[in-house]
Amino acid sequence: MRLIRFLFLLTGIMLFTLACAADDLSPTQPASAPTELASEVPPRIPASTQLPPPLFFSPTPETTPFPVWVTTFSDPILASLSGRRPDFQDDFSLLNRGWFYDVADIPFYAHLGNGALILKIPEGKEKTDLMIYNPTLNRRNFVLSFDLRFGET
Repeated sequence: MRLIRFLFLLTGIMLFTLACAADDLSPTQPASAPTELASEVPPRIPASTQLPPPLFFSPTPETTPFPVWVTTFSDPILASLSGRRPDFQDDFSLLNRGWFYDVADIPFYAHLGNGALILKIPEGKEKTDLMIYNPTLNRRNFVLSFDLRFGET
C-alpha cells in the first residue's frame, strides 16, 4: 500500500514537472538588439475645459392642468366629501393600528416612524413590488387620500 502511494506521488510530481517545463521546449531564437530607440515624445492631450455655470437658468415648467376626463370623474366625488369627516383616519402615532405589508404571502407589521407609514421596496431582483394593507379598510366605495413624502434612494 505504501509502495502504491509512493509511485502515485512520484508519477504526479513527474507529470507536474513535465507540464511546467513543456513551455520551455520551444527552440530559442537569438535576441536582436534594438536598432533605434524612440526619441519622440507623444503629443500631449489637452485637458478638458470646464464651462462656466449659466447666468440664467431656464424657467421651471408650469404644471399642466388635469385632463378633462379626470376632473369630470373626480370633481363630483370630492364635492360630495367636502366637509365630511373621514370614517377612518390614521396619523401613525400608535404602533399597531392594523397596517401590514406582505412579503412572500407572509404578513408582517408595517414600519412606522416619525408619524409616518414607511414604505420601502424590498431589495433584490426577486420581488420588486410592495403591498401594504389594513383590514379595517375593507369597504365597497371609498376615497383614499395620501400625503406622500419621498426620502433619499
